[in-house]
Amino acid sequence: MNFPWWMFFAAAGLWHLYYLQRYWWPVMWSAQGKHGRMGTAKPVSLIVAARNEAENLRRNIPVWMAQDHPDFEVIVVNDSSWDETGLVLKEFAEVYPRLKIVSVEEQDKYPTGKKFALTLGIKAASHSYLIFTDADCRPASEQWLSMIQGTYKDSTELVLGHVQLEKTKGILGLFQQFDALFTNLQCYGHALAGQAFMGRGGNLSYLRNLFFYHKGFSAHLKHISGDDGLFVNQAATKNNVKVCLQQDAWTYTEAPASWGAWFQQKKRHVSSAAYLKFGHKLRTAMYGISLWMMVLWPALAWMWPLEYSAPWACLWVYRWGTLGWAAVRFKQAGLLPLLPILDLKNLFLRTVWAMSMTQPSKARW
Repeated sequence: MNFPWWMFFAAAGLWHLYYLQRYWWPVMWSAQGKHGRMGTAKPVSLIVAARNEAENLRRNIPVWMAQDHPDFEVIVVNDSSWDETGLVLKEFAEVYPRLKIVSVEEQDKYPTGKKFALTLGIKAASHSYLIFTDADCRPASEQWLSMIQGTYKDSTELVLGHVQLEKTKGILGLFQQFDALFTNLQCYGHALAGQAFMGRGGNLSYLRNLFFYHKGFSAHLKHISGDDGLFVNQAATKNNVKVCLQQDAWTYTEAPASWGAWFQQKKRHVSSAAYLKFGHKLRTAMYGISLWMMVLWPALAWMWPLEYSAPWACLWVYRWGTLGWAAVRFKQAGLLPLLPILDLKNLFLRTVWAMSMTQPSKARW
């Protein structure tokens, strides 16, 4: 009797259907919910690590300072910059009393990095509620800090916010936008399911005590990435994470300007997967395998009756319909005409990045 190999494909299809329903669909409903200003506002510390970010700081410090929150401070860590970052910070400190500057002088014998800079910023913070962003990120509204802090409940220790890529042009822009959409679905979907394993450093919040309880970034200090995602993976529990996806609580950032810069960024991010908890590695690996089996089915479909292919066609329609809805929800409707092509290209690129992962030995920016 011939072994029914189609059963492996059937199992992969069922797993993929479960994955979409379990982790992707809740993101769209959450994006429509209400957040922010839920209860008494608490003082917050906004922390930014900056290396050679003079132009971004000139542009964004006034925007951060314009936040409509009753009690907040902005801590900028000048991490060994050799441009005009230090001068820019001194000029703004004379204008904004809320601005606190922490300076780091790098030594050849003891190289630092972003995680070290953030640690110094956290130690300098006056408040328990910490909110993080990057020097090139600007908030969508003056309610950003209040909405992120207002998402906290009694058991909340971590809040994941949304980082939106600025509109980009060309094929590179389309690939970047789709990759960001996929990353967002993975990030927020797992968090809403009580299995958070990543976050975005451009819009992230957690309690100061949580950072020290987990000994900061010590578990992955030598890895170049992970000041956001790996800390979330380390500190998140089933009940201590909330997600704030309201548009007024977004931050906006620019994508890398070249293919080379983008590939290097993605390879650096993907390399963090080696540090994830086993359960998260297993789920993401099973997702990738199930998707590749969906891709391979057309090449092998001739081996079975034609009607066996109908469920696969329906599954692809369901997947692309879900991605299309997500694209509309996250203001990326421009992806819709090329969605199937972008989806397959993204799978190929992520597989290439995963296979070419590197493990940097030094913590750098």
